[in-house]
Amino acid sequence: MIAAPNSAITKRAMRSCVPFAVMGSLYFVAMAATVQSVEIQALVKTFITGVLTSGDFIGKWLTFVSACFGTATTAASGWLHLLSLDLFVARHVYLDGLETKVPSAHSLILCCMFGPCGFLAHVLTKTVWDKVRR
Repeated sequence: MIAAPNSAITKRAMRSCVPFAVMGSLYFVAMAATVQSVEIQALVKTFITGVLTSGDFIGKWLTFVSACFGTATTAASGWLHLLSLDLFVARHVYLDGLETKVPSAHSLILCCMFGPCGFLAHVLTKTVWDKVRR
């Protein structure tokens, strides 16, 4: 999308649902591995026991979530989740940039790791570009 935005291959890939099906499949596999993880199962038991004995749901929940992200499988799931969001936002920016003929390479670069910031950059660029055209 950044290096060859007008390539037929790039356009076909970004208009397709295949990239999202691939990311969704990888995310599903990572989540299945997370749920089956011995570490996560132990954390769930500790969480439930802690809530039942102390009644402090919010405190135990925050501890549970932070402990879960300390495991490799949950971290992988989290990264796939975030990368899927970044791809979704980048795809929108890319297709909108093609349609409106607004430069979007800088926004796409931001979308690669900071999806919402890339979207914001695209909206700002589009606003400025529209004013320059008039």
